[in-house]
Amino acid sequence: MLRLALLAFNLTSMLRIEYEDKAGSCIDLVRFQRDVLKSRGRVVKYARRLVLYVAQVVVPCWNRLFDCIQPWKLPQRFPKLLGPQPQKWIPAPAHSFHSEHRRE
Repeated sequence: MLRLALLAFNLTSMLRIEYEDKAGSCIDLVRFQRDVLKSRGRVVKYARRLVLYVAQVVVPCWNRLFDCIQPWKLPQRFPKLLGPQPQKWIPAPAHSFHSEHRRE
């Protein structure tokens, strides 16, 4: 739960910084969340797409936000996972015990 909250905070902070650069004005995190992210909207599934309808007042803000996000691209192909690799055997150091010791 904490990791999810941390990821959400980092994403919100990145979006706010991008939004500030695009808008050319200073906006704090609380105001950004209240005015842009927490605006009233509705999500509709239509023709295999999700369509987001937002209030008319915040459309310029969301358009500016989409312009900021548009250059963010994922790589075309993620690298394949290699899994565990065999490691070279390393002998025990000279100072280690070579005989079995038991506690009784």
